[in-house]
Order: sequence, then C-alpha cells, then structure tokens
Amino acid sequence: MIPNKMQFQQLQLSSEEEELEFIPLELSTTSETEQITESNSETETITESNSQSSPLQRFVETKIQLKETEAKLESLELEAIDEALNLLSQNQDNNKNNVIYDSGIAKVVIGFRQKYESAKENTTIARLEDDIKLAEQSQQKKVAAKLNQIDAQIQELENQIKQLEEQRDKLMSNQRLNRLKSHLFSAIQDSAYKQAYLSVHIKK
Repeated sequence: MIPNKMQFQQLQLSSEEEELEFIPLELSTTSETEQITESNSETETITESNSQSSPLQRFVETKIQLKETEAKLESLELEAIDEALNLLSQNQDNNKNNVIYDSGIAKVVIGFRQKYESAKENTTIARLEDDIKLAEQSQQKKVAAKLNQIDAQIQELENQIKQLEEQRDKLMSNQRLNRLKSHLFSAIQDSAYKQAYLSVHIKK
C-alpha cells in the first residue's frame, strides 16, 4: 500500500523525532567515555606518584596500612572465634585435635586459655577482697608490738648483710682488677655510636 501525502509527512516527522532522540545518546556515550578516560588518567597519575615516592614516604604509608590491618585483624579474630566455637560444637565428637580449619595454605587450631574474672567483673571476688583487707587491718592492730619488733630485726639483719657484702667486695678487689675494670669502662664508653631509628606518630 502506497502512503498518501499526509501519511508520508507523518513518517517524515516520526523519522526526524527518532533522529533527534538519538543525538543525546551519542552525547551521553561520549561524556561517559571522557569520564572513564579522566579516571584512568587520574589512576595512572596516582600510580606514578606512588612509584616515585621516597622510601621515607613509603615507610610511613606502610606503617599506616599496618595499623589499619591490625585493627581489622582484631575485629575479624572475634568473629572467627565465634565461628570456630560453632564448628567445634557441631563436630566435637569427630575432632580430637580441635582443628577447625584446614586448607592448602593454613591450618587453624582452636585453644583455650585459663582466665579468671577480676574484682571489677565479679562482685563475690570484690566482697571477699574487702573482707580480707578488713581482717588484715584488725589482725595488725592486735599484734602491732610484735610486728614492730620483727621489722626492727629485719632492718638490723639487712644492715649486717650490707656490711658483709662490702667486706666481700674488698676481698675480691686489688689494684690490677681495678685497673682492668677501669679500662673496660673506658673501652665501652669509647665504643659508643648513634643508631638511627624512626618514631612514627600517625595523625589520623
């Protein structure tokens, strides 16, 4: 069927509209291409900057990465322990060595340390510690005189030990030994040198 004049005009308008609608798509594709190119350019610039950074800068960056990795590792360890306990409870009868993970790169064995609650965590322990302190204070008052005599005897014995040690040092000393010790001290002092170290203070 041959279209009449009115139908032909409608076909022309429809064709022109399709062409007009297609143009923005081409522009959008071009814009996305430019963004990708710019992104690749920025990535290349960052890579070049990192490759050209100094050992000192790379040292600081590695220290920061290490700190962040340690924080992540601590968080992951808690989750991993929960998973390991679940696996152990499900497979306890068939797992004599507590192996809860085994692959080609590593084997993980779960272990258990003996831990005790502190007085801050356990009210019974806190109360008993307070009771012991009060009982000790009460007992100390009852035998204060005898404790003072014992303390005086201990002090006297400590003085005697100090005098005996001084006598021993004199017996183990002469001019040649003193001279050798003096030379050793001087040699150690003369061998002193400075060894550099870095202390990194992360600002984040």
